[in-house]
Amino acid sequence: MRIVDLHCDTITRLYFDDEDDQLRENECHLDLQKLESGDYLLQNFAIFLDMTEYENLDDLTKKIIAYYYEQLEANKERIKPVFKYDDLDHSKLNALLTVEDSELIPYERLEEFYGLGVRMITLTWNYPNRVGFPNLDGYNLESYEDLRRIDRDNGLSAYGIAYVKKMEELGIIIDVSHCSDKVVGDVLEHTTKPFVASHSNARACCDVGRNLPDDLIVAMAQRGCVIGLNYLGDFLSDDRANESRIADMVRHLKHFEKLGVLDNVGLGSDFDGIDGKLEVYDGRALPNLVRALKKEFTPVEVKKITHLNVLRLYQQLL
Repeated sequence: MRIVDLHCDTITRLYFDDEDDQLRENECHLDLQKLESGDYLLQNFAIFLDMTEYENLDDLTKKIIAYYYEQLEANKERIKPVFKYDDLDHSKLNALLTVEDSELIPYERLEEFYGLGVRMITLTWNYPNRVGFPNLDGYNLESYEDLRRIDRDNGLSAYGIAYVKKMEELGIIIDVSHCSDKVVGDVLEHTTKPFVASHSNARACCDVGRNLPDDLIVAMAQRGCVIGLNYLGDFLSDDRANESRIADMVRHLKHFEKLGVLDNVGLGSDFDGIDGKLEVYDGRALPNLVRALKKEFTPVEVKKITHLNVLRLYQQLL
């Protein structure tokens, strides 16, 4: 079963890791062998930088982008970059470049970074930025109650409204994972095209602010958006075991089915950005998840979840 994954932090982790730790083979959740073993068709590779730890974010982002292309070029017989939907090669692995946190790319440099291949930007991480606000407060994440924080009041700034409109104009996909509930509502109000929540789950199944409430899930589905299932245990279950179980992944997907939005879900592992005990422990374990899905969903539904829903979105937007 082909796999399309909307979000991982692997390329950023490799950039900062030991120089021998490369995309071809490494100790991360994903490398080329793990991707091939998992029958991946396309992996979104996110560049992530904590805005409180680095200066000159846009220039450092460019350096990581250069590293990303160096890794793809060194392995071009196995993996290729995708810039538009027609670039997709079904005979090998494909890679799409994304950025997590719009603070890494100022409004005035959006066109430049589009030219560098960025095709998706997550509007916020866990800190307020010039575009808008997250639900979680990265300055105060010390307890489970902090994970339950919801912001229904602070949304897109005027700068943020201009930012998302420019993204739509250029053809950069908007990603609302991490965003406040108000930001998601504002994106629905101020844009016209589908967008994604690349690595978010259902709040009704796990009551944390990183997950989406039913009303926003349905509203996003009506727009044709896609929500990628996050594999982190803390976002899958309220039991606080920090254990990521396939049964909980299926439970979230069954909730999406109950809401009538199974055409609007995909996979967004957040590999190499998550920890804890993972039943889907790395890319090689995707067949285990697929087997579980086949017990609960029709063959067509499984294909939609694993790749077809995201490919439909990409065909429309890229």
